[in-house]
Amino acid sequence: MNKHICIFIFIYLIKFSFSQTNIYYPFPEQNAEWNVSQSSSTTCKSIKYLVNGADTIFQSNTYHKITKTEVSYAVFTNGTCNFNNIINVITDYAGAIRNDSLAKKVYYVIPNTNTDTLLFDFSLNVGDTIKTYIASTCSN
Repeated sequence: MNKHICIFIFIYLIKFSFSQTNIYYPFPEQNAEWNVSQSSSTTCKSIKYLVNGADTIFQSNTYHKITKTEVSYAVFTNGTCNFNNIINVITDYAGAIRNDSLAKKVYYVIPNTNTDTLLFDFSLNVGDTIKTYIASTCSN
């Protein structure tokens, strides 16, 4: 009996749940931070992306700069990260973003390029087709 009640509640929740896939949320233009951790048996990195409100003009549009700070840590012989031993810190420009509120789109300028790339398009509907861009972030 309890099994049937749980299944009924689950189906009810699915039927009356609402998705927010095409609701436009502007990309943060200041005081935004994303943190990424990378680790393996040979490397440990902590990466922080920051949008701090600094502006730049690109192709007559105002963009907001993204900075990237990458901290590399030593690795113990057992493969775990030694967060008390910082090996290297690199801070660099990681691109820029722009909100187009009227078109419900967010654009991204990839570092060392001359074009912007569509990052998000909240104006799309089910069945629409878009071109995508895949960037390699691998390094030697």
